[in-house]
Amino acid sequence: VYKRQVAIVTTPGEQPRQVEPAPAASAPEKTGLTPAEQSYAVTVAQQAMKVRQALVVLDQLMQSSQYGSEGWTLQAASQLARIWIACNTTMEIVPPDSMTHIHLKYVQGMKHFDTMAELLAHGIDEADPELLNEALVEMETGTHLIDEAGELMDEFTEEHSGLQQNLPP
Repeated sequence: VYKRQVAIVTTPGEQPRQVEPAPAASAPEKTGLTPAEQSYAVTVAQQAMKVRQALVVLDQLMQSSQYGSEGWTLQAASQLARIWIACNTTMEIVPPDSMTHIHLKYVQGMKHFDTMAELLAHGIDEADPELLNEALVEMETGTHLIDEAGELMDEFTEEHSGLQQNLPP
């Protein structure tokens, strides 16, 4: 059973009186994500997931004994195309004003993936290990930025809905 506490206050020359405690400060009301914010969050998460899936396949291809064969080249080209499409789709999105800071981080990451795909394509065509290493650096930088964008998205979602979405970055 909850009992409300009341303080008894006296001042010189006054009768004792009861003072109600001030109501506890409540947390700001969480309004939830708007439909535009929800749509944006889902769309960028989907595009980031497409890039990650393509990177997994590319990693497997790079370790394959079929490296450089015609079938291998077609599979690699297909994954590079998936990355370019996902990058371009993300960069063309107009985010809700409330999520611009998140979008800028996603775009930064996607630009690195776009550059990575370009370097990888040229590195494979030219059998140039230096270009392949540059592509790896771009991929690592892009991954770091996309992870940061995912953290910003989680924070935004938590602040606005009270539920952490854990959307894939």
